[in-house]
Amino acid sequence: MKILKLMAIIMTIALWLSASPAEFSKNEDVMNDYDPLVDVSVTLEFIALRAIDEIDGNEPDFFLKVFIDGEEYTSPVWRNERYIYNFWNVSRNVDDDKEIVEIEIQLFELGENGSVLCDIGGENNSLHLKYSIKTGRWNGDDFIGDASGYGRANGCDDGSIYVNERDCELYFNIYQNDFDGDGIPYWMEVNEYGTNPTINDGSIDYDNDGLPTSWEWRWGFNPFEYENHYVLDHDNDSITNFEEYLMSSDPFRKDVFLEIDYMDNGEGCVVTNKAIEMLKNPFHRRNIIFHVEIGEAIPFDSFTSQQEVLEIYKNHFLNNGANGKRSIFHYGIFVNDCFPTGYSFAGDAPAFWGYGPGTNSFVVSISQ
Repeated sequence: MKILKLMAIIMTIALWLSASPAEFSKNEDVMNDYDPLVDVSVTLEFIALRAIDEIDGNEPDFFLKVFIDGEEYTSPVWRNERYIYNFWNVSRNVDDDKEIVEIEIQLFELGENGSVLCDIGGENNSLHLKYSIKTGRWNGDDFIGDASGYGRANGCDDGSIYVNERDCELYFNIYQNDFDGDGIPYWMEVNEYGTNPTINDGSIDYDNDGLPTSWEWRWGFNPFEYENHYVLDHDNDSITNFEEYLMSSDPFRKDVFLEIDYMDNGEGCVVTNKAIEMLKNPFHRRNIIFHVEIGEAIPFDSFTSQQEVLEIYKNHFLNNGANGKRSIFHYGIFVNDCFPTGYSFAGDAPAFWGYGPGTNSFVVSISQ
């Protein structure tokens, strides 16, 4: 009898482990545990911090304060850093039976007279968010489809573009641990999608619209309802949803992509990181995110004709048709000398300087 009972227990466990999506029971309103497969921990990942206004002579000493369900966390101080990337994570174990995690984010600059709160948007310059462990999404002072972008806070959103209010922008992500590693919370898989929360299916394209489940979940689309993402452009920035997916950009916020190539052995040709950061600021104040990619060095030429510029475009930007950058990126070339000394052009048209249909590129002479 004991052997039969033991066999029954083993069979029950085996059936649970191999359960199909439909066999995970739904409970759409109240759950004692929103994810019975793991002990839920919520993580705030801080991706980038940029001072848009001049702060402390452009050498600010920044630090963050984060409150997760009332528990305070303070970051290290980043000294003399105006632009900081991939710089801090903080995690907290949360109640598995409580859907909403309350989050507050504050950015400070440490000055001679103590710490001063910087403006990253939101009420009283702080960011107040409500993260759902059911859906894995958040709202409040930041949400999918808002003007500044999901996972981005902008101190200029209060209209202070031309006023120094210690405006900064902060890029972040919020996520929770997940048994199967696809990032989609247990509750969403069981109650909304009917997928198996023990199998990583984030890369599967169930509706055959060209985009995986994890991306459609992330941006609030239905991964089981076909949409023409090769054409859809919700933010009207001429970059389709499929292209936004390829570039890991926000499909609801305007983006501009620029590749810059330069001539080797050309003094002054190389574009510095500081120049790139300065280039971004006027756009970012207005919630247009500028992505700059420094490409490859072009063989030096003392003078570059208009026809040679088109050859550079074809060989170094399009790589003779080997990539699909034409529909996403603009293209800039820094050469030693050309005529005129700077002009825009359409790379797919005959040699012609000036604006015309399809203009997506420019060339600049650094010797004149």
